[in-house]
Amino acid sequence: MTTKEIKRFFEPIKEQKIVVVFYTLFSLFTAFFWLYSIEILKKITKEIEVWNIENVYTITYWFIGFIVLSRIIWWFWKDLYPICIGETKKYLQKKYVKDFIMFENNSYEKIGTWKLIALIERWIESWSGLVSQFFWFWLQISFTFLFSFFYVYKIIWIYTLIIVVLTVFLLLLTKIINTRAIAERSKMIDYLNIYTKDFVKIIMSKFEILQNNKTDKEISRLNYLTDKATYHFRKRMIWLEISFWMNESINNFLKILAIFVVWIWVIKWTYDFSDFLAITAILTLLDAKISKAVDFYKNFTKDYVKVEKLYNLFDKTPRIEWYETWKDFKHIKWDFEVKNLSFSYSSGKMIFENFDLDIKWWKKTAIIWRSGSGKTTLIKLISGFLKAQWGNIIIDKQNINDISLKSYYKHIWYLTQEPSIFDGTIIDNLTYWSKKDISDSEIKKALKDAKADFVFEFKGWLNTEIWERWIRLSWGQRQRLAIAKIFIKDPEIIILDEPTSALDSFSEEKVTKAINNLFKHRTVIVVAHRLQTVKKADDIIVMDWFKVIERWTHKELLKHGKYYKEMVDLQSGVLV
Repeated sequence: MTTKEIKRFFEPIKEQKIVVVFYTLFSLFTAFFWLYSIEILKKITKEIEVWNIENVYTITYWFIGFIVLSRIIWWFWKDLYPICIGETKKYLQKKYVKDFIMFENNSYEKIGTWKLIALIERWIESWSGLVSQFFWFWLQISFTFLFSFFYVYKIIWIYTLIIVVLTVFLLLLTKIINTRAIAERSKMIDYLNIYTKDFVKIIMSKFEILQNNKTDKEISRLNYLTDKATYHFRKRMIWLEISFWMNESINNFLKILAIFVVWIWVIKWTYDFSDFLAITAILTLLDAKISKAVDFYKNFTKDYVKVEKLYNLFDKTPRIEWYETWKDFKHIKWDFEVKNLSFSYSSGKMIFENFDLDIKWWKKTAIIWRSGSGKTTLIKLISGFLKAQWGNIIIDKQNINDISLKSYYKHIWYLTQEPSIFDGTIIDNLTYWSKKDISDSEIKKALKDAKADFVFEFKGWLNTEIWERWIRLSWGQRQRLAIAKIFIKDPEIIILDEPTSALDSFSEEKVTKAINNLFKHRTVIVVAHRLQTVKKADDIIVMDWFKVIERWTHKELLKHGKYYKEMVDLQSGVLV
């Protein structure tokens, strides 16, 4: 770990002074307990040597009282330790979840959902646990070693020097060996993450795999990834075994050396038997602590790989810097203008290049044509979800690059192709965006207008849980609930991406009539391929290959257009 990484790792602890004090005091107490226990053992042995039984009883009583007190403190610690970890976890959630939400969407869409899940699923848990364990454990180890070395120094100073030298040598060698083990573990995790992605693909694409007889191919792919992960796991285990063997060898050497030397000195009456017993007890304690330190270091570096990969994700992903730092958007009721727009998802081919378009205020504008023609990308740019590399999008005489999205989103609603419905109650979904109380009458009206009155049939009504174990809504039902949100918010600008694509013809007709009423005196942009939704639009833009190829009203396009008329001919019933 570099100095920068160390500061970053301990950042949650640095911000919680009371947790630092608590860890330090308890670590001091733990180290003092072990050394005091050894000192008591030494005193009892000394009194037995001179057969002073009365003092033995007195010391024993005091020691029993000390053990009872230590148990009380230990239980107190056991109760507070999870609270300390919880505080650390809350700090990380407050800072990094907000940071994750602010990921710049151009980069976010290129990362991949499976990779984000693999990286973020356990990172807060890992980090909060690691930083707490590391701080408490190494404080405890440090104090124990410091007290033990001082204690041994008073008896045999030269042996203290030997222990220090060999311990430092052991830790350095462990670090070198463990670096190799970490590298192998990192490669193993990479293959396991890909394995997870492929396994999820199998679950999600079961029927396609079955229809195309690709079962053997998918299993072969999983076996290949398993072999690669196993190979790096074996190499990691070899390095860990070397580390374990080395640790055991040095510890045994220290114990044998100490016992041999001190026992000879006891025989020669250079030291008392109590000194020998104390040295033996301290060596046993140090042996246990050194073994724990080595094991902890190995486990720590193993889990730290997850945190390190998270650092890379957060360091390399740009943020939406314009979310709230720039000037507020003002609702003035002027047109939209797209000027010289150029955009690409990567450094490859441009999707839009020097693209121009104007959209009228208080008009219903429809953008249509086949998939892949740039419709969804365009409205993502207009909504601020994506940011163009070059060019300007002017909304209400204000450049979207100069306004804060936070203020802009107060005036718009962007309904994506996937209904914005999450697991929770219906009322939570409908009012999630609102900072004010919404009346029951408003909610009922919105549900009826959005043709989402199926909610009234649920036993729990608005408190019904939307979840696989409770109520599983169809795609069309989820879309109608999402549309009901728009009725409740009542925004000035509405952007819809395929709003009725998941509805049957009967529901589509109802919802289309309902949203036409909502669209009055608002600027509306609708992306659709089903013309029933858009035929009453004030302005229909036909796009192909990221360019506008036709633009009129429904009637004018039927009379003068070519491509739009082809679409109408393919969709019967539109001319009614």
